[in-house]
Parts: sequence; C-alpha cells; structure tokens
Amino acid sequence: MSFIATAATAVGSFALSKSLAGFSAEANKDDVRKAKQSINQNFQQKMNMLFDKRRIDEQNIERTAEKGQVQTNVQTRDVIKNVMKSSQDMMANQGFAIGDSSNINADDIVKKYNNTMRDIFNTREFNKESLSVGIESQIAAIEDEKDKMTAQVDRIPTTFREGALGF
Repeated sequence: MSFIATAATAVGSFALSKSLAGFSAEANKDDVRKAKQSINQNFQQKMNMLFDKRRIDEQNIERTAEKGQVQTNVQTRDVIKNVMKSSQDMMANQGFAIGDSSNINADDIVKKYNNTMRDIFNTREFNKESLSVGIESQIAAIEDEKDKMTAQVDRIPTTFREGALGF
C-alpha cells in the first residue's frame, strides 16, 4: 500500500471517528439536562433539610432558655419564701414584731437572680450565633458541591461541534 493510500485511510478513519464523536455528543444533550435537573433537585433537598434542622435547633435553643428562666423563677421564689419564713419564725421566737427585717438577703437574692437571667440570655445568644455560623458554613459547602458537580456536567460535549472538534 502506498504512502498516499495509507495517509488517506488514516485521514478517513480520523474523520469518521470525529464524526461519530460529534453524533455521540448530540446524544448527550438529554442526559446532561437530566443530570443538571438531578443536581438542582439534590441541592434543593439538602438546603431544605438544612433549613429544617436550623428551625428545630433554634426552637431547642429557645426551649432551653425558657426552661432555665422558669427554673430560675421557681428557685428564686422558693428562696424568698424560705427567707421570709425563717425571718418571721426568728422574729416570732424572739418576740419581735415582723417588719422589714425579712429583706436581709433581698439584695443578694436579686443580684443572683439578675446574674442567672443574664447568663441564660447570653448563653441563648451565643448558641444562636454559633448555629448561624455553622449553618452558613454548611450552606457554602453544599453550594460548592453543587458548583463542582455542575462544572463536571458542563464539560460533557452536547453538540456535534463540541464532540467532533473537542471544544
């Protein structure tokens, strides 16, 4: 076989393979469209799950703070009752009239109550902020994953030109 015949066969084979690649790329259009839909659905599902988790976590933070406030109110009420009863009993046993002497520990009780309430508030705010930061980083990771997957799908040839010529 002559050089020209061999070259012609090689060029013909190359052209045929490029044509087949071009036709094959045309067949990818529907698959690429479906892949992008799937990526978007997956992304939306992950975001919905993340926002549901966020809502539940926010509710738990609020419930915990409310529980702490209720416990603090109950404990403070009980302490005040005990102080007043002790003061009244002590005064009655010593023959004194009951007066303002039951306020002996009132300032300490109020300070403790205010400190505890402030701690509950600060903890709640810290937990909310921590949750927001965590959610934001998870959103960024999900968006990054979506972008990477979409970029991979975008590299799949979908036109005759892209398939035959490689661009």
